[in-house]
Amino acid sequence: MAARAAGDFPAGTTIAGYRIERELGRGAMAVVCRAIQLNLERPVALKILTGDLAKNDEFVARFFNEARAAAQLSHPNIVQAYDAGVADGNIHYFAMEYVEGETLLTRILREGFLRPSVGLWIALDIGDALDYGWQTQRLTHGDIKPENIMLNSSGQTKLADFGLAKVAGHDYEGSEIMLTPLYAAPELIRGHRPKEDCRADIYSFGATVYHMFAGVPPFPGDDAKVVMKRHLNEPLTPLEERNPAISKSISDFVSHLLEKNPDDRPADWQEVKRKLKLLEQGLKVAKKLKHFKGGPVAQPILLKPPRPAGAASTNAGTTKSRATGTARRRNTTIMIMSGVAAVLFALLLFLAWQIVMPSGREPRPADTAALDVAQAEWDELSLKLARIKNPAECVDLLKAYAAKYDAVPAEYRERLDQYEQALKWRRTAEAVQQEQVKDTSPVPVEKPKAVQPRPTETKTKPKPSAPVKAQPPPSPPEKVQAVAVEERPAKSEEGVAKSAGSPPADVARQDDYVDYIAELSRLKYSPVRNLVPLIQKGMQWLEKYPEDTSENQMVSFVVKTMLPAVGEFQPRLVQKKDKLRGERLPGRLVKDDDRIKDVTASEILFEKRTEYGGMTSRRVPWSALDDPLYFTYLGKLAFGDASVPVDQQRPYLAVLLLCRAFQGFDAGLAAVSDSPERRMWGALRNDLERNVEEAKALVSWRQAQACLSRKEYMRADRLIAELKSGRTGVAARHSEEIIKLGEQCESYLPARQAADLVQQARDKSGDDPSAALVLLGIASTRYGNMDFPNKSDISGLLAKAVAEYSKNPQLESWLSSSPASFTPFANTVRSPGPGFWLAYAEAIAARADLPPRFQPAVGSLRGLGLLDLGEWRGALTLLATDKDLAVEKLPADLGASIWFGRGMVAERFGTNLVSPASVVGGIRGAFTTQKGASQAYPAVATAALLFDYGLLTDVSDIDVGEGLALGEVLKIECPPAYLPHKKRLLFAALSWMIESGRSNEAATALLNLTPGEGGVLSDCFTSEDTAFVKGIASYLANGTGLVIPERGVEEVVREYYYRLLISAAESGREGSRPLDGVLLDQAMAVGDGTLVTSGIGMIGASVCYDLVLLRVSRHMAAHEAELALDVVQRALNVRTEPALNAYYPVFCFLQAGLQALTGQNGQAAETLERLAGSFVANDVELALATSLRPDADSAKLRAKVKGDRMARFWLAWLQSTSRIGGDESAAGVEKAMEQLSEQSVSREQKRLTEGLRAFCSSRR
Repeated sequence: MAARAAGDFPAGTTIAGYRIERELGRGAMAVVCRAIQLNLERPVALKILTGDLAKNDEFVARFFNEARAAAQLSHPNIVQAYDAGVADGNIHYFAMEYVEGETLLTRILREGFLRPSVGLWIALDIGDALDYGWQTQRLTHGDIKPENIMLNSSGQTKLADFGLAKVAGHDYEGSEIMLTPLYAAPELIRGHRPKEDCRADIYSFGATVYHMFAGVPPFPGDDAKVVMKRHLNEPLTPLEERNPAISKSISDFVSHLLEKNPDDRPADWQEVKRKLKLLEQGLKVAKKLKHFKGGPVAQPILLKPPRPAGAASTNAGTTKSRATGTARRRNTTIMIMSGVAAVLFALLLFLAWQIVMPSGREPRPADTAALDVAQAEWDELSLKLARIKNPAECVDLLKAYAAKYDAVPAEYRERLDQYEQALKWRRTAEAVQQEQVKDTSPVPVEKPKAVQPRPTETKTKPKPSAPVKAQPPPSPPEKVQAVAVEERPAKSEEGVAKSAGSPPADVARQDDYVDYIAELSRLKYSPVRNLVPLIQKGMQWLEKYPEDTSENQMVSFVVKTMLPAVGEFQPRLVQKKDKLRGERLPGRLVKDDDRIKDVTASEILFEKRTEYGGMTSRRVPWSALDDPLYFTYLGKLAFGDASVPVDQQRPYLAVLLLCRAFQGFDAGLAAVSDSPERRMWGALRNDLERNVEEAKALVSWRQAQACLSRKEYMRADRLIAELKSGRTGVAARHSEEIIKLGEQCESYLPARQAADLVQQARDKSGDDPSAALVLLGIASTRYGNMDFPNKSDISGLLAKAVAEYSKNPQLESWLSSSPASFTPFANTVRSPGPGFWLAYAEAIAARADLPPRFQPAVGSLRGLGLLDLGEWRGALTLLATDKDLAVEKLPADLGASIWFGRGMVAERFGTNLVSPASVVGGIRGAFTTQKGASQAYPAVATAALLFDYGLLTDVSDIDVGEGLALGEVLKIECPPAYLPHKKRLLFAALSWMIESGRSNEAATALLNLTPGEGGVLSDCFTSEDTAFVKGIASYLANGTGLVIPERGVEEVVREYYYRLLISAAESGREGSRPLDGVLLDQAMAVGDGTLVTSGIGMIGASVCYDLVLLRVSRHMAAHEAELALDVVQRALNVRTEPALNAYYPVFCFLQAGLQALTGQNGQAAETLERLAGSFVANDVELALATSLRPDADSAKLRAKVKGDRMARFWLAWLQSTSRIGGDESAAGVEKAMEQLSEQSVSREQKRLTEGLRAFCSSRR
């Protein structure tokens, strides 16, 4: 069927349930009509496509896709999309919210251009709407222009055609991209529409803002092609040149929006909004200070000294003499304070001038400044008068203005005459009305006086909506077609802000008022609902705050008028049943052919005609009506008579508010004559609508405070950010507290901590490059997956620190030797400090005489340097890049180190870079090569590296010592520098034997290798060392005989010494428990003892991990959960040991579990959130970081950790502690403990489980 032309729809035509009333506008693509949606009886704007476009399948598909997307948007500054479809006759339509008002273009054409304060307000509203569409749906508007921006009758800004503008209502089609030339971005003109990019919209937004302030578009013209060429090629005329009243800061901002290259524009709407808010704040400061141009700033303040007693007037002759001293002190104080005020105002004025003063203009003399003040106040007064419906207030304001200034504008007299005539008519009408209602119940709230607000209130900043031209006097009520809902004097952002002198009681009252209105807003109307509790709460509110304030008036109105009227709604419907008979009731409970037969106090009786001509009926109780639509529809039928007095309209108005049917309420209130009660109804409607954001902000504020008290700093910071971004009264009056709260949170936020680490590294990069590299490694490892301010500086600082490290004397001496002799993890001597190997790798790479066979390994050597620095992700990248490197062709030391590094990153990240068998085989091959060399002693360190790998990874199924004759290796003659590595090899080999279940073999090896006269270890063992080794052998055999050396242990083997002690403790021998005490006495606390302050390696980090678990389990058994948490926190706070980075995820799991166990669920969630922002966590650990979320999928998590023994334990730990912390029953706790016990494998895990069980028992 052919589509009808867009103009074939006269008034009365019905399309898909919409009855057309009149045409609103017409374009090449569509016609827009005002229509009534019949089933809801509400006005809509109905857009109907032209017949040609309706035949274009591609266009129609885009039309409906965009319509569906637009329908998902719900924002106060976006015209709401209602419906889209195809009606009979192939008519494509789109229904949207009808906005009563004018377009921004109409406003500009009428006024010439907009003042900065008005324009910035509109720009902020539209920017907020565009940001909402971009953030929620990734929608771009595509046709931002003044015609698509509506200003409704109450001053609200609405953006039209959001999500639809790209396919409808355009003036030019030069390609598949459709646009409006006057506001089109250059890239769109060239035919590009980049995906996931909103900067074309930002350009159109800038062109619209330019038009607002200049009165013309940036490149005006009638020829579309000429205009588009100007957009592409012509430089922009700065806004300040078009309109000198515009400040340079605003002009520069608009020029930034209109940059021809998208990369030079703001990146997103968040950046645009931030700048707009700064401009708006600067304008507010300038306005406040402008009043002082001709006063304390322009000239000095001269205060007369106190008059001598003898010079007093005759009236003062009876004043007592002591008053003179008091007056003198008072005036002296005034002089001092005035002088201070003058200086402060001068300083503030200078700052404001720097922000908003238009370029090229100097501050004018005081007399000209006074005229500026008068004109600015007149402009504000004109806006205010346009919003005030009470002529008495208008007359008072006009007279107050004339009394303040000698000269008044020419239109002043005309404006005053108009409002005086209106006031005369108003008083006459009120007198007549008063006579008519003498016998009715009195209005509970008195008419507000048309005077200045009470001291506890401040004036509202008017939202720009009406023109500043002179307004005609208000029409009599009987001639009014649509009356805008009026507001009582409300508090602006400035008024509600908590100033230094604002008493806390005012803030508490305003917050409690928001709470009460929120509870009223949540109340959904039902005829059977009990309203007494809400009335009682209102009475309690009035008792608590008896002062005569606007909030007191409104609560009193709700309690005494509104809520009682709600209770009258159903009885009134019963009284008006004659108006309801024969009507149908829309909704799912009632069929189309059901008609109301009767209405009683308990039910509604429906009847319908059967197919045989008879009648059937059914009864629907009031309690079954669960949709607000039923009550609004019934109310309109019963009360929708314009002649009904306001006291008889109360039930209908009250129910409309409870059903949040604001459009129906506005229509009902428009038919009511102006009166104090009418204004209270209008004010209540506005408060209910505003309360959505206010109540949300108040909840956020209280939650932020609670989060801070619970040390949930990240969530508190997010709530604070929400409060700061919203323009609510709650945020304004708590602004100082919000700022302080943010400051308290800041130092605990991951982004701030990361930024501080980078800054500390910057400070140390010159003097202490080793410390700088460690700090950079921690910042990159623990915070690399999140954004923070100076994140981009890390690579540059890393290079700088490495360059500084290259000046190390030891590095220079090493470089003079063969580079193959010194490699990470198998080095002959210990490196001078963290980061040394990275600097060494860079220095090696820079050598001109680097051997050819060494050159391919430079990347891997850098990777080993990063691994030594704890930067595991970077190491993985470099080592994986060189995965095809022929390691066997490299020097044996370097080859062994590369195999070790590959094996470690593969173990951590679960990659297929290399298999454990390949790693063991590669290191063993390097050992074999070295053992057969003329100088075999490097084989000692390589053999130790083989056992290091076995201790650090889960390779229990591989015999890393296979084919390695330990006794023979230890007999190798070594230079003095290598002798400590014999101990290292022995301790590592014994630890691995014990942990592999070969305790007897280890004991035998120890006894066979015990140093004696000329023994294999006599060259490096002291008598104390010999006693220690014998004691270990005895301890493994029977659990006794352990002797701990009293002197310190060599630095090279200290961590291996502790590893052996822990391995012995894990042997499970009877009597091994006392060894725990030995470990605790020697190691002390992590971070405080000697172990972690001397540059530990990977083995030392594993020891720290075991000791942390050991101490935590002891504290748990003693029911000392806070001390257990302190141990973990101290481990996380270590900032000097890069090797501990690998244990960051498990420390986070341990901490989160303890926090959940003690009811600190918010902190537990934030701990895991921090982990999710790190680079060191692998995929399994990142999955575990989600385990405490409400939406966590336990089945998927169990599948994820199925092949990882360690991950299975930590998943069980997190789930068990969370359940136990939730105060489950004894059976539930036992089930959780069984689940954890099943996954406990290592000795430390088992002890931690035992400690948790003891904790649960003592708590019960």
